Amino acid sequence: MKTISYFTKALWCLAAGLALTVVLADTSSARVTMAIGDPGFFGAISIGNAPQPVFLNSQPIIVRSAPGHAAPLYLRVRPNEQKNWRRHCGRYNACNRPVYFVDHNWYQQTYAPYYKSQRRDYDRRGSGRGHR
Repeated sequence: MKTISYFTKALWCLAAGLALTVVLADTSSARVTMAIGDPGFFGAISIGNAPQPVFLNSQPIIVRSAPGHAAPLYLRVRPNEQKNWRRHCGRYNACNRPVYFVDHNWYQQTYAPYYKSQRRDYDRRGSGRGHR
């Protein structure tokens, strides 16, 4: 009788584990979209006419040299991604490009407000999104 109860418990644990796996797989596919200017945005930003950036590195980081000269890429990345850049550069399509990491405080306090003000002005002119 004990053999059956252990077997039954094992089956219940297996079934519960499979159900949990299905639930976790379903929720992990849900994505949150972050736009430039949002506090949770990580990725490439365009400096353009924005205020002078503050960089975390004085020289560009290049993981693998590419033939020719690629324009530098300005990125906001998570601290652990910056520390292990060789491992994470592919996520940003930046392994063969010179990369400058922008300071998080500069991004949040200077760039994001500037970017949002430019988008508002752009939208008000009737050329941006939301106008037909």
